[in-house]
Amino acid sequence: MYVSALPDGDAVPDDACSIYDTAGNRDGSTRDMTNFNYGIQIRLRAISYQDGWENLWMISRHLCSMGCQEVELEERVFNISSVIQTTQVIPIGVEDGSKRRFHFTVNLIVSMKEV
Repeated sequence: MYVSALPDGDAVPDDACSIYDTAGNRDGSTRDMTNFNYGIQIRLRAISYQDGWENLWMISRHLCSMGCQEVELEERVFNISSVIQTTQVIPIGVEDGSKRRFHFTVNLIVSMKEV
């Protein structure tokens, strides 16, 4: 999994995945206003259309099942209350050139709060 880029090159596999930040919003339903809904986009590249679509669908299903979990990241702890898929898995085309790999994307909203 790459962050904010989907690199290419001889050392990078043809089947690869990356995560990007997208628009989110502040959840005003709590008194202290510390819940945030973070937007993320998962992009996937694959040699096979069917494998690419199915892999991204499985990734999004797994992420959506993550509600009510605590996650530790760089010595900080976050409570993930929900992950909601906001788009279907979208095929966004085949890249030009000799590799002709398929690209897919899906958008999600992650509701979480630092503990």
